[in-house]
Amino acid sequence: SSGIKAEAVGAHDNRVTQLELEIRNLKEEKDMLESDLTEAKDSQRSNAERFSALNRKYEALFHRSNSLQDEYNDYKIQLQEKMSQLHVSQAHEERLSLELREYKVR
Repeated sequence: SSGIKAEAVGAHDNRVTQLELEIRNLKEEKDMLESDLTEAKDSQRSNAERFSALNRKYEALFHRSNSLQDEYNDYKIQLQEKMSQLHVSQAHEERLSLELREYKVR
């Protein structure tokens, strides 16, 4: 009877030891998960800040690009105006030189 009791107590002690070990392992796992979670939150915050910075850079580039496009369009219009003025003055010059030749012929 005392052998059976000792065996039951031993089995009980073994189970307690096993449960303590499992609890310790679960606590370690919980600590690691909390650490990972904190790291993930920090990383998420850092990624959000990085995204925000990249977004600001993109916005600045977008505005600069639009500004350069406007400047380019204005320049193109001015160039076309100058070219047409040049054609007008060339046509005028040709007409004058033709009139001068006709004058000389007379």
